[in-house]
Amino acid sequence: MMRSDADPRGRFRDEPLGNGLREVRRPPENRAERAVREPRADFFTGLLGASRAAREAAQTVYESEQRKFARGSSTTFLVLQRLVDLATNQGRELQAQSDYNKAVVELERVTGTIFARNGIDVERAGTGVAAGR
Repeated sequence: MMRSDADPRGRFRDEPLGNGLREVRRPPENRAERAVREPRADFFTGLLGASRAAREAAQTVYESEQRKFARGSSTTFLVLQRLVDLATNQGRELQAQSDYNKAVVELERVTGTIFARNGIDVERAGTGVAAGR
C-alpha cells in the first residue's frame, strides 16, 4: 500500500531531507575536498590572524614610541627599533596572506576545481569559443 503523498516511484514529496542524508548524497569528491580544505583553511586563517594581530600590536607600540619621543622621554634609536619591528611584522603578515592564497590555489588545482572557480569551461577551452558565449 502506497502513501498518498508518494509519487509512483515510491519517493515522498515535500519531505525535507536530514543533514545526514544530504551528506551521504553529496558526491564523494566534495566531501573529500571539504575534509582537506577546512582544517587547512583553519590553519592558514589562524596564521593570518596571528600575523595581523602582531602587526597591529607593533603599529601601536611604534605610535606610542613616537609620542614618547615627541615628549622627550624616548630616543631615536628606540623609535627606529619599533619601526623595524613594525616593518618585520608587516612582512610576516604579507607572507601569511601569500601562503594562504598559494594553499587555496594548490588545493583547487589538486581537486580539479580551479578551472570552474575561474569560469573556464574545459570542454570549450580548445575551441576558441569564450566561456560566456
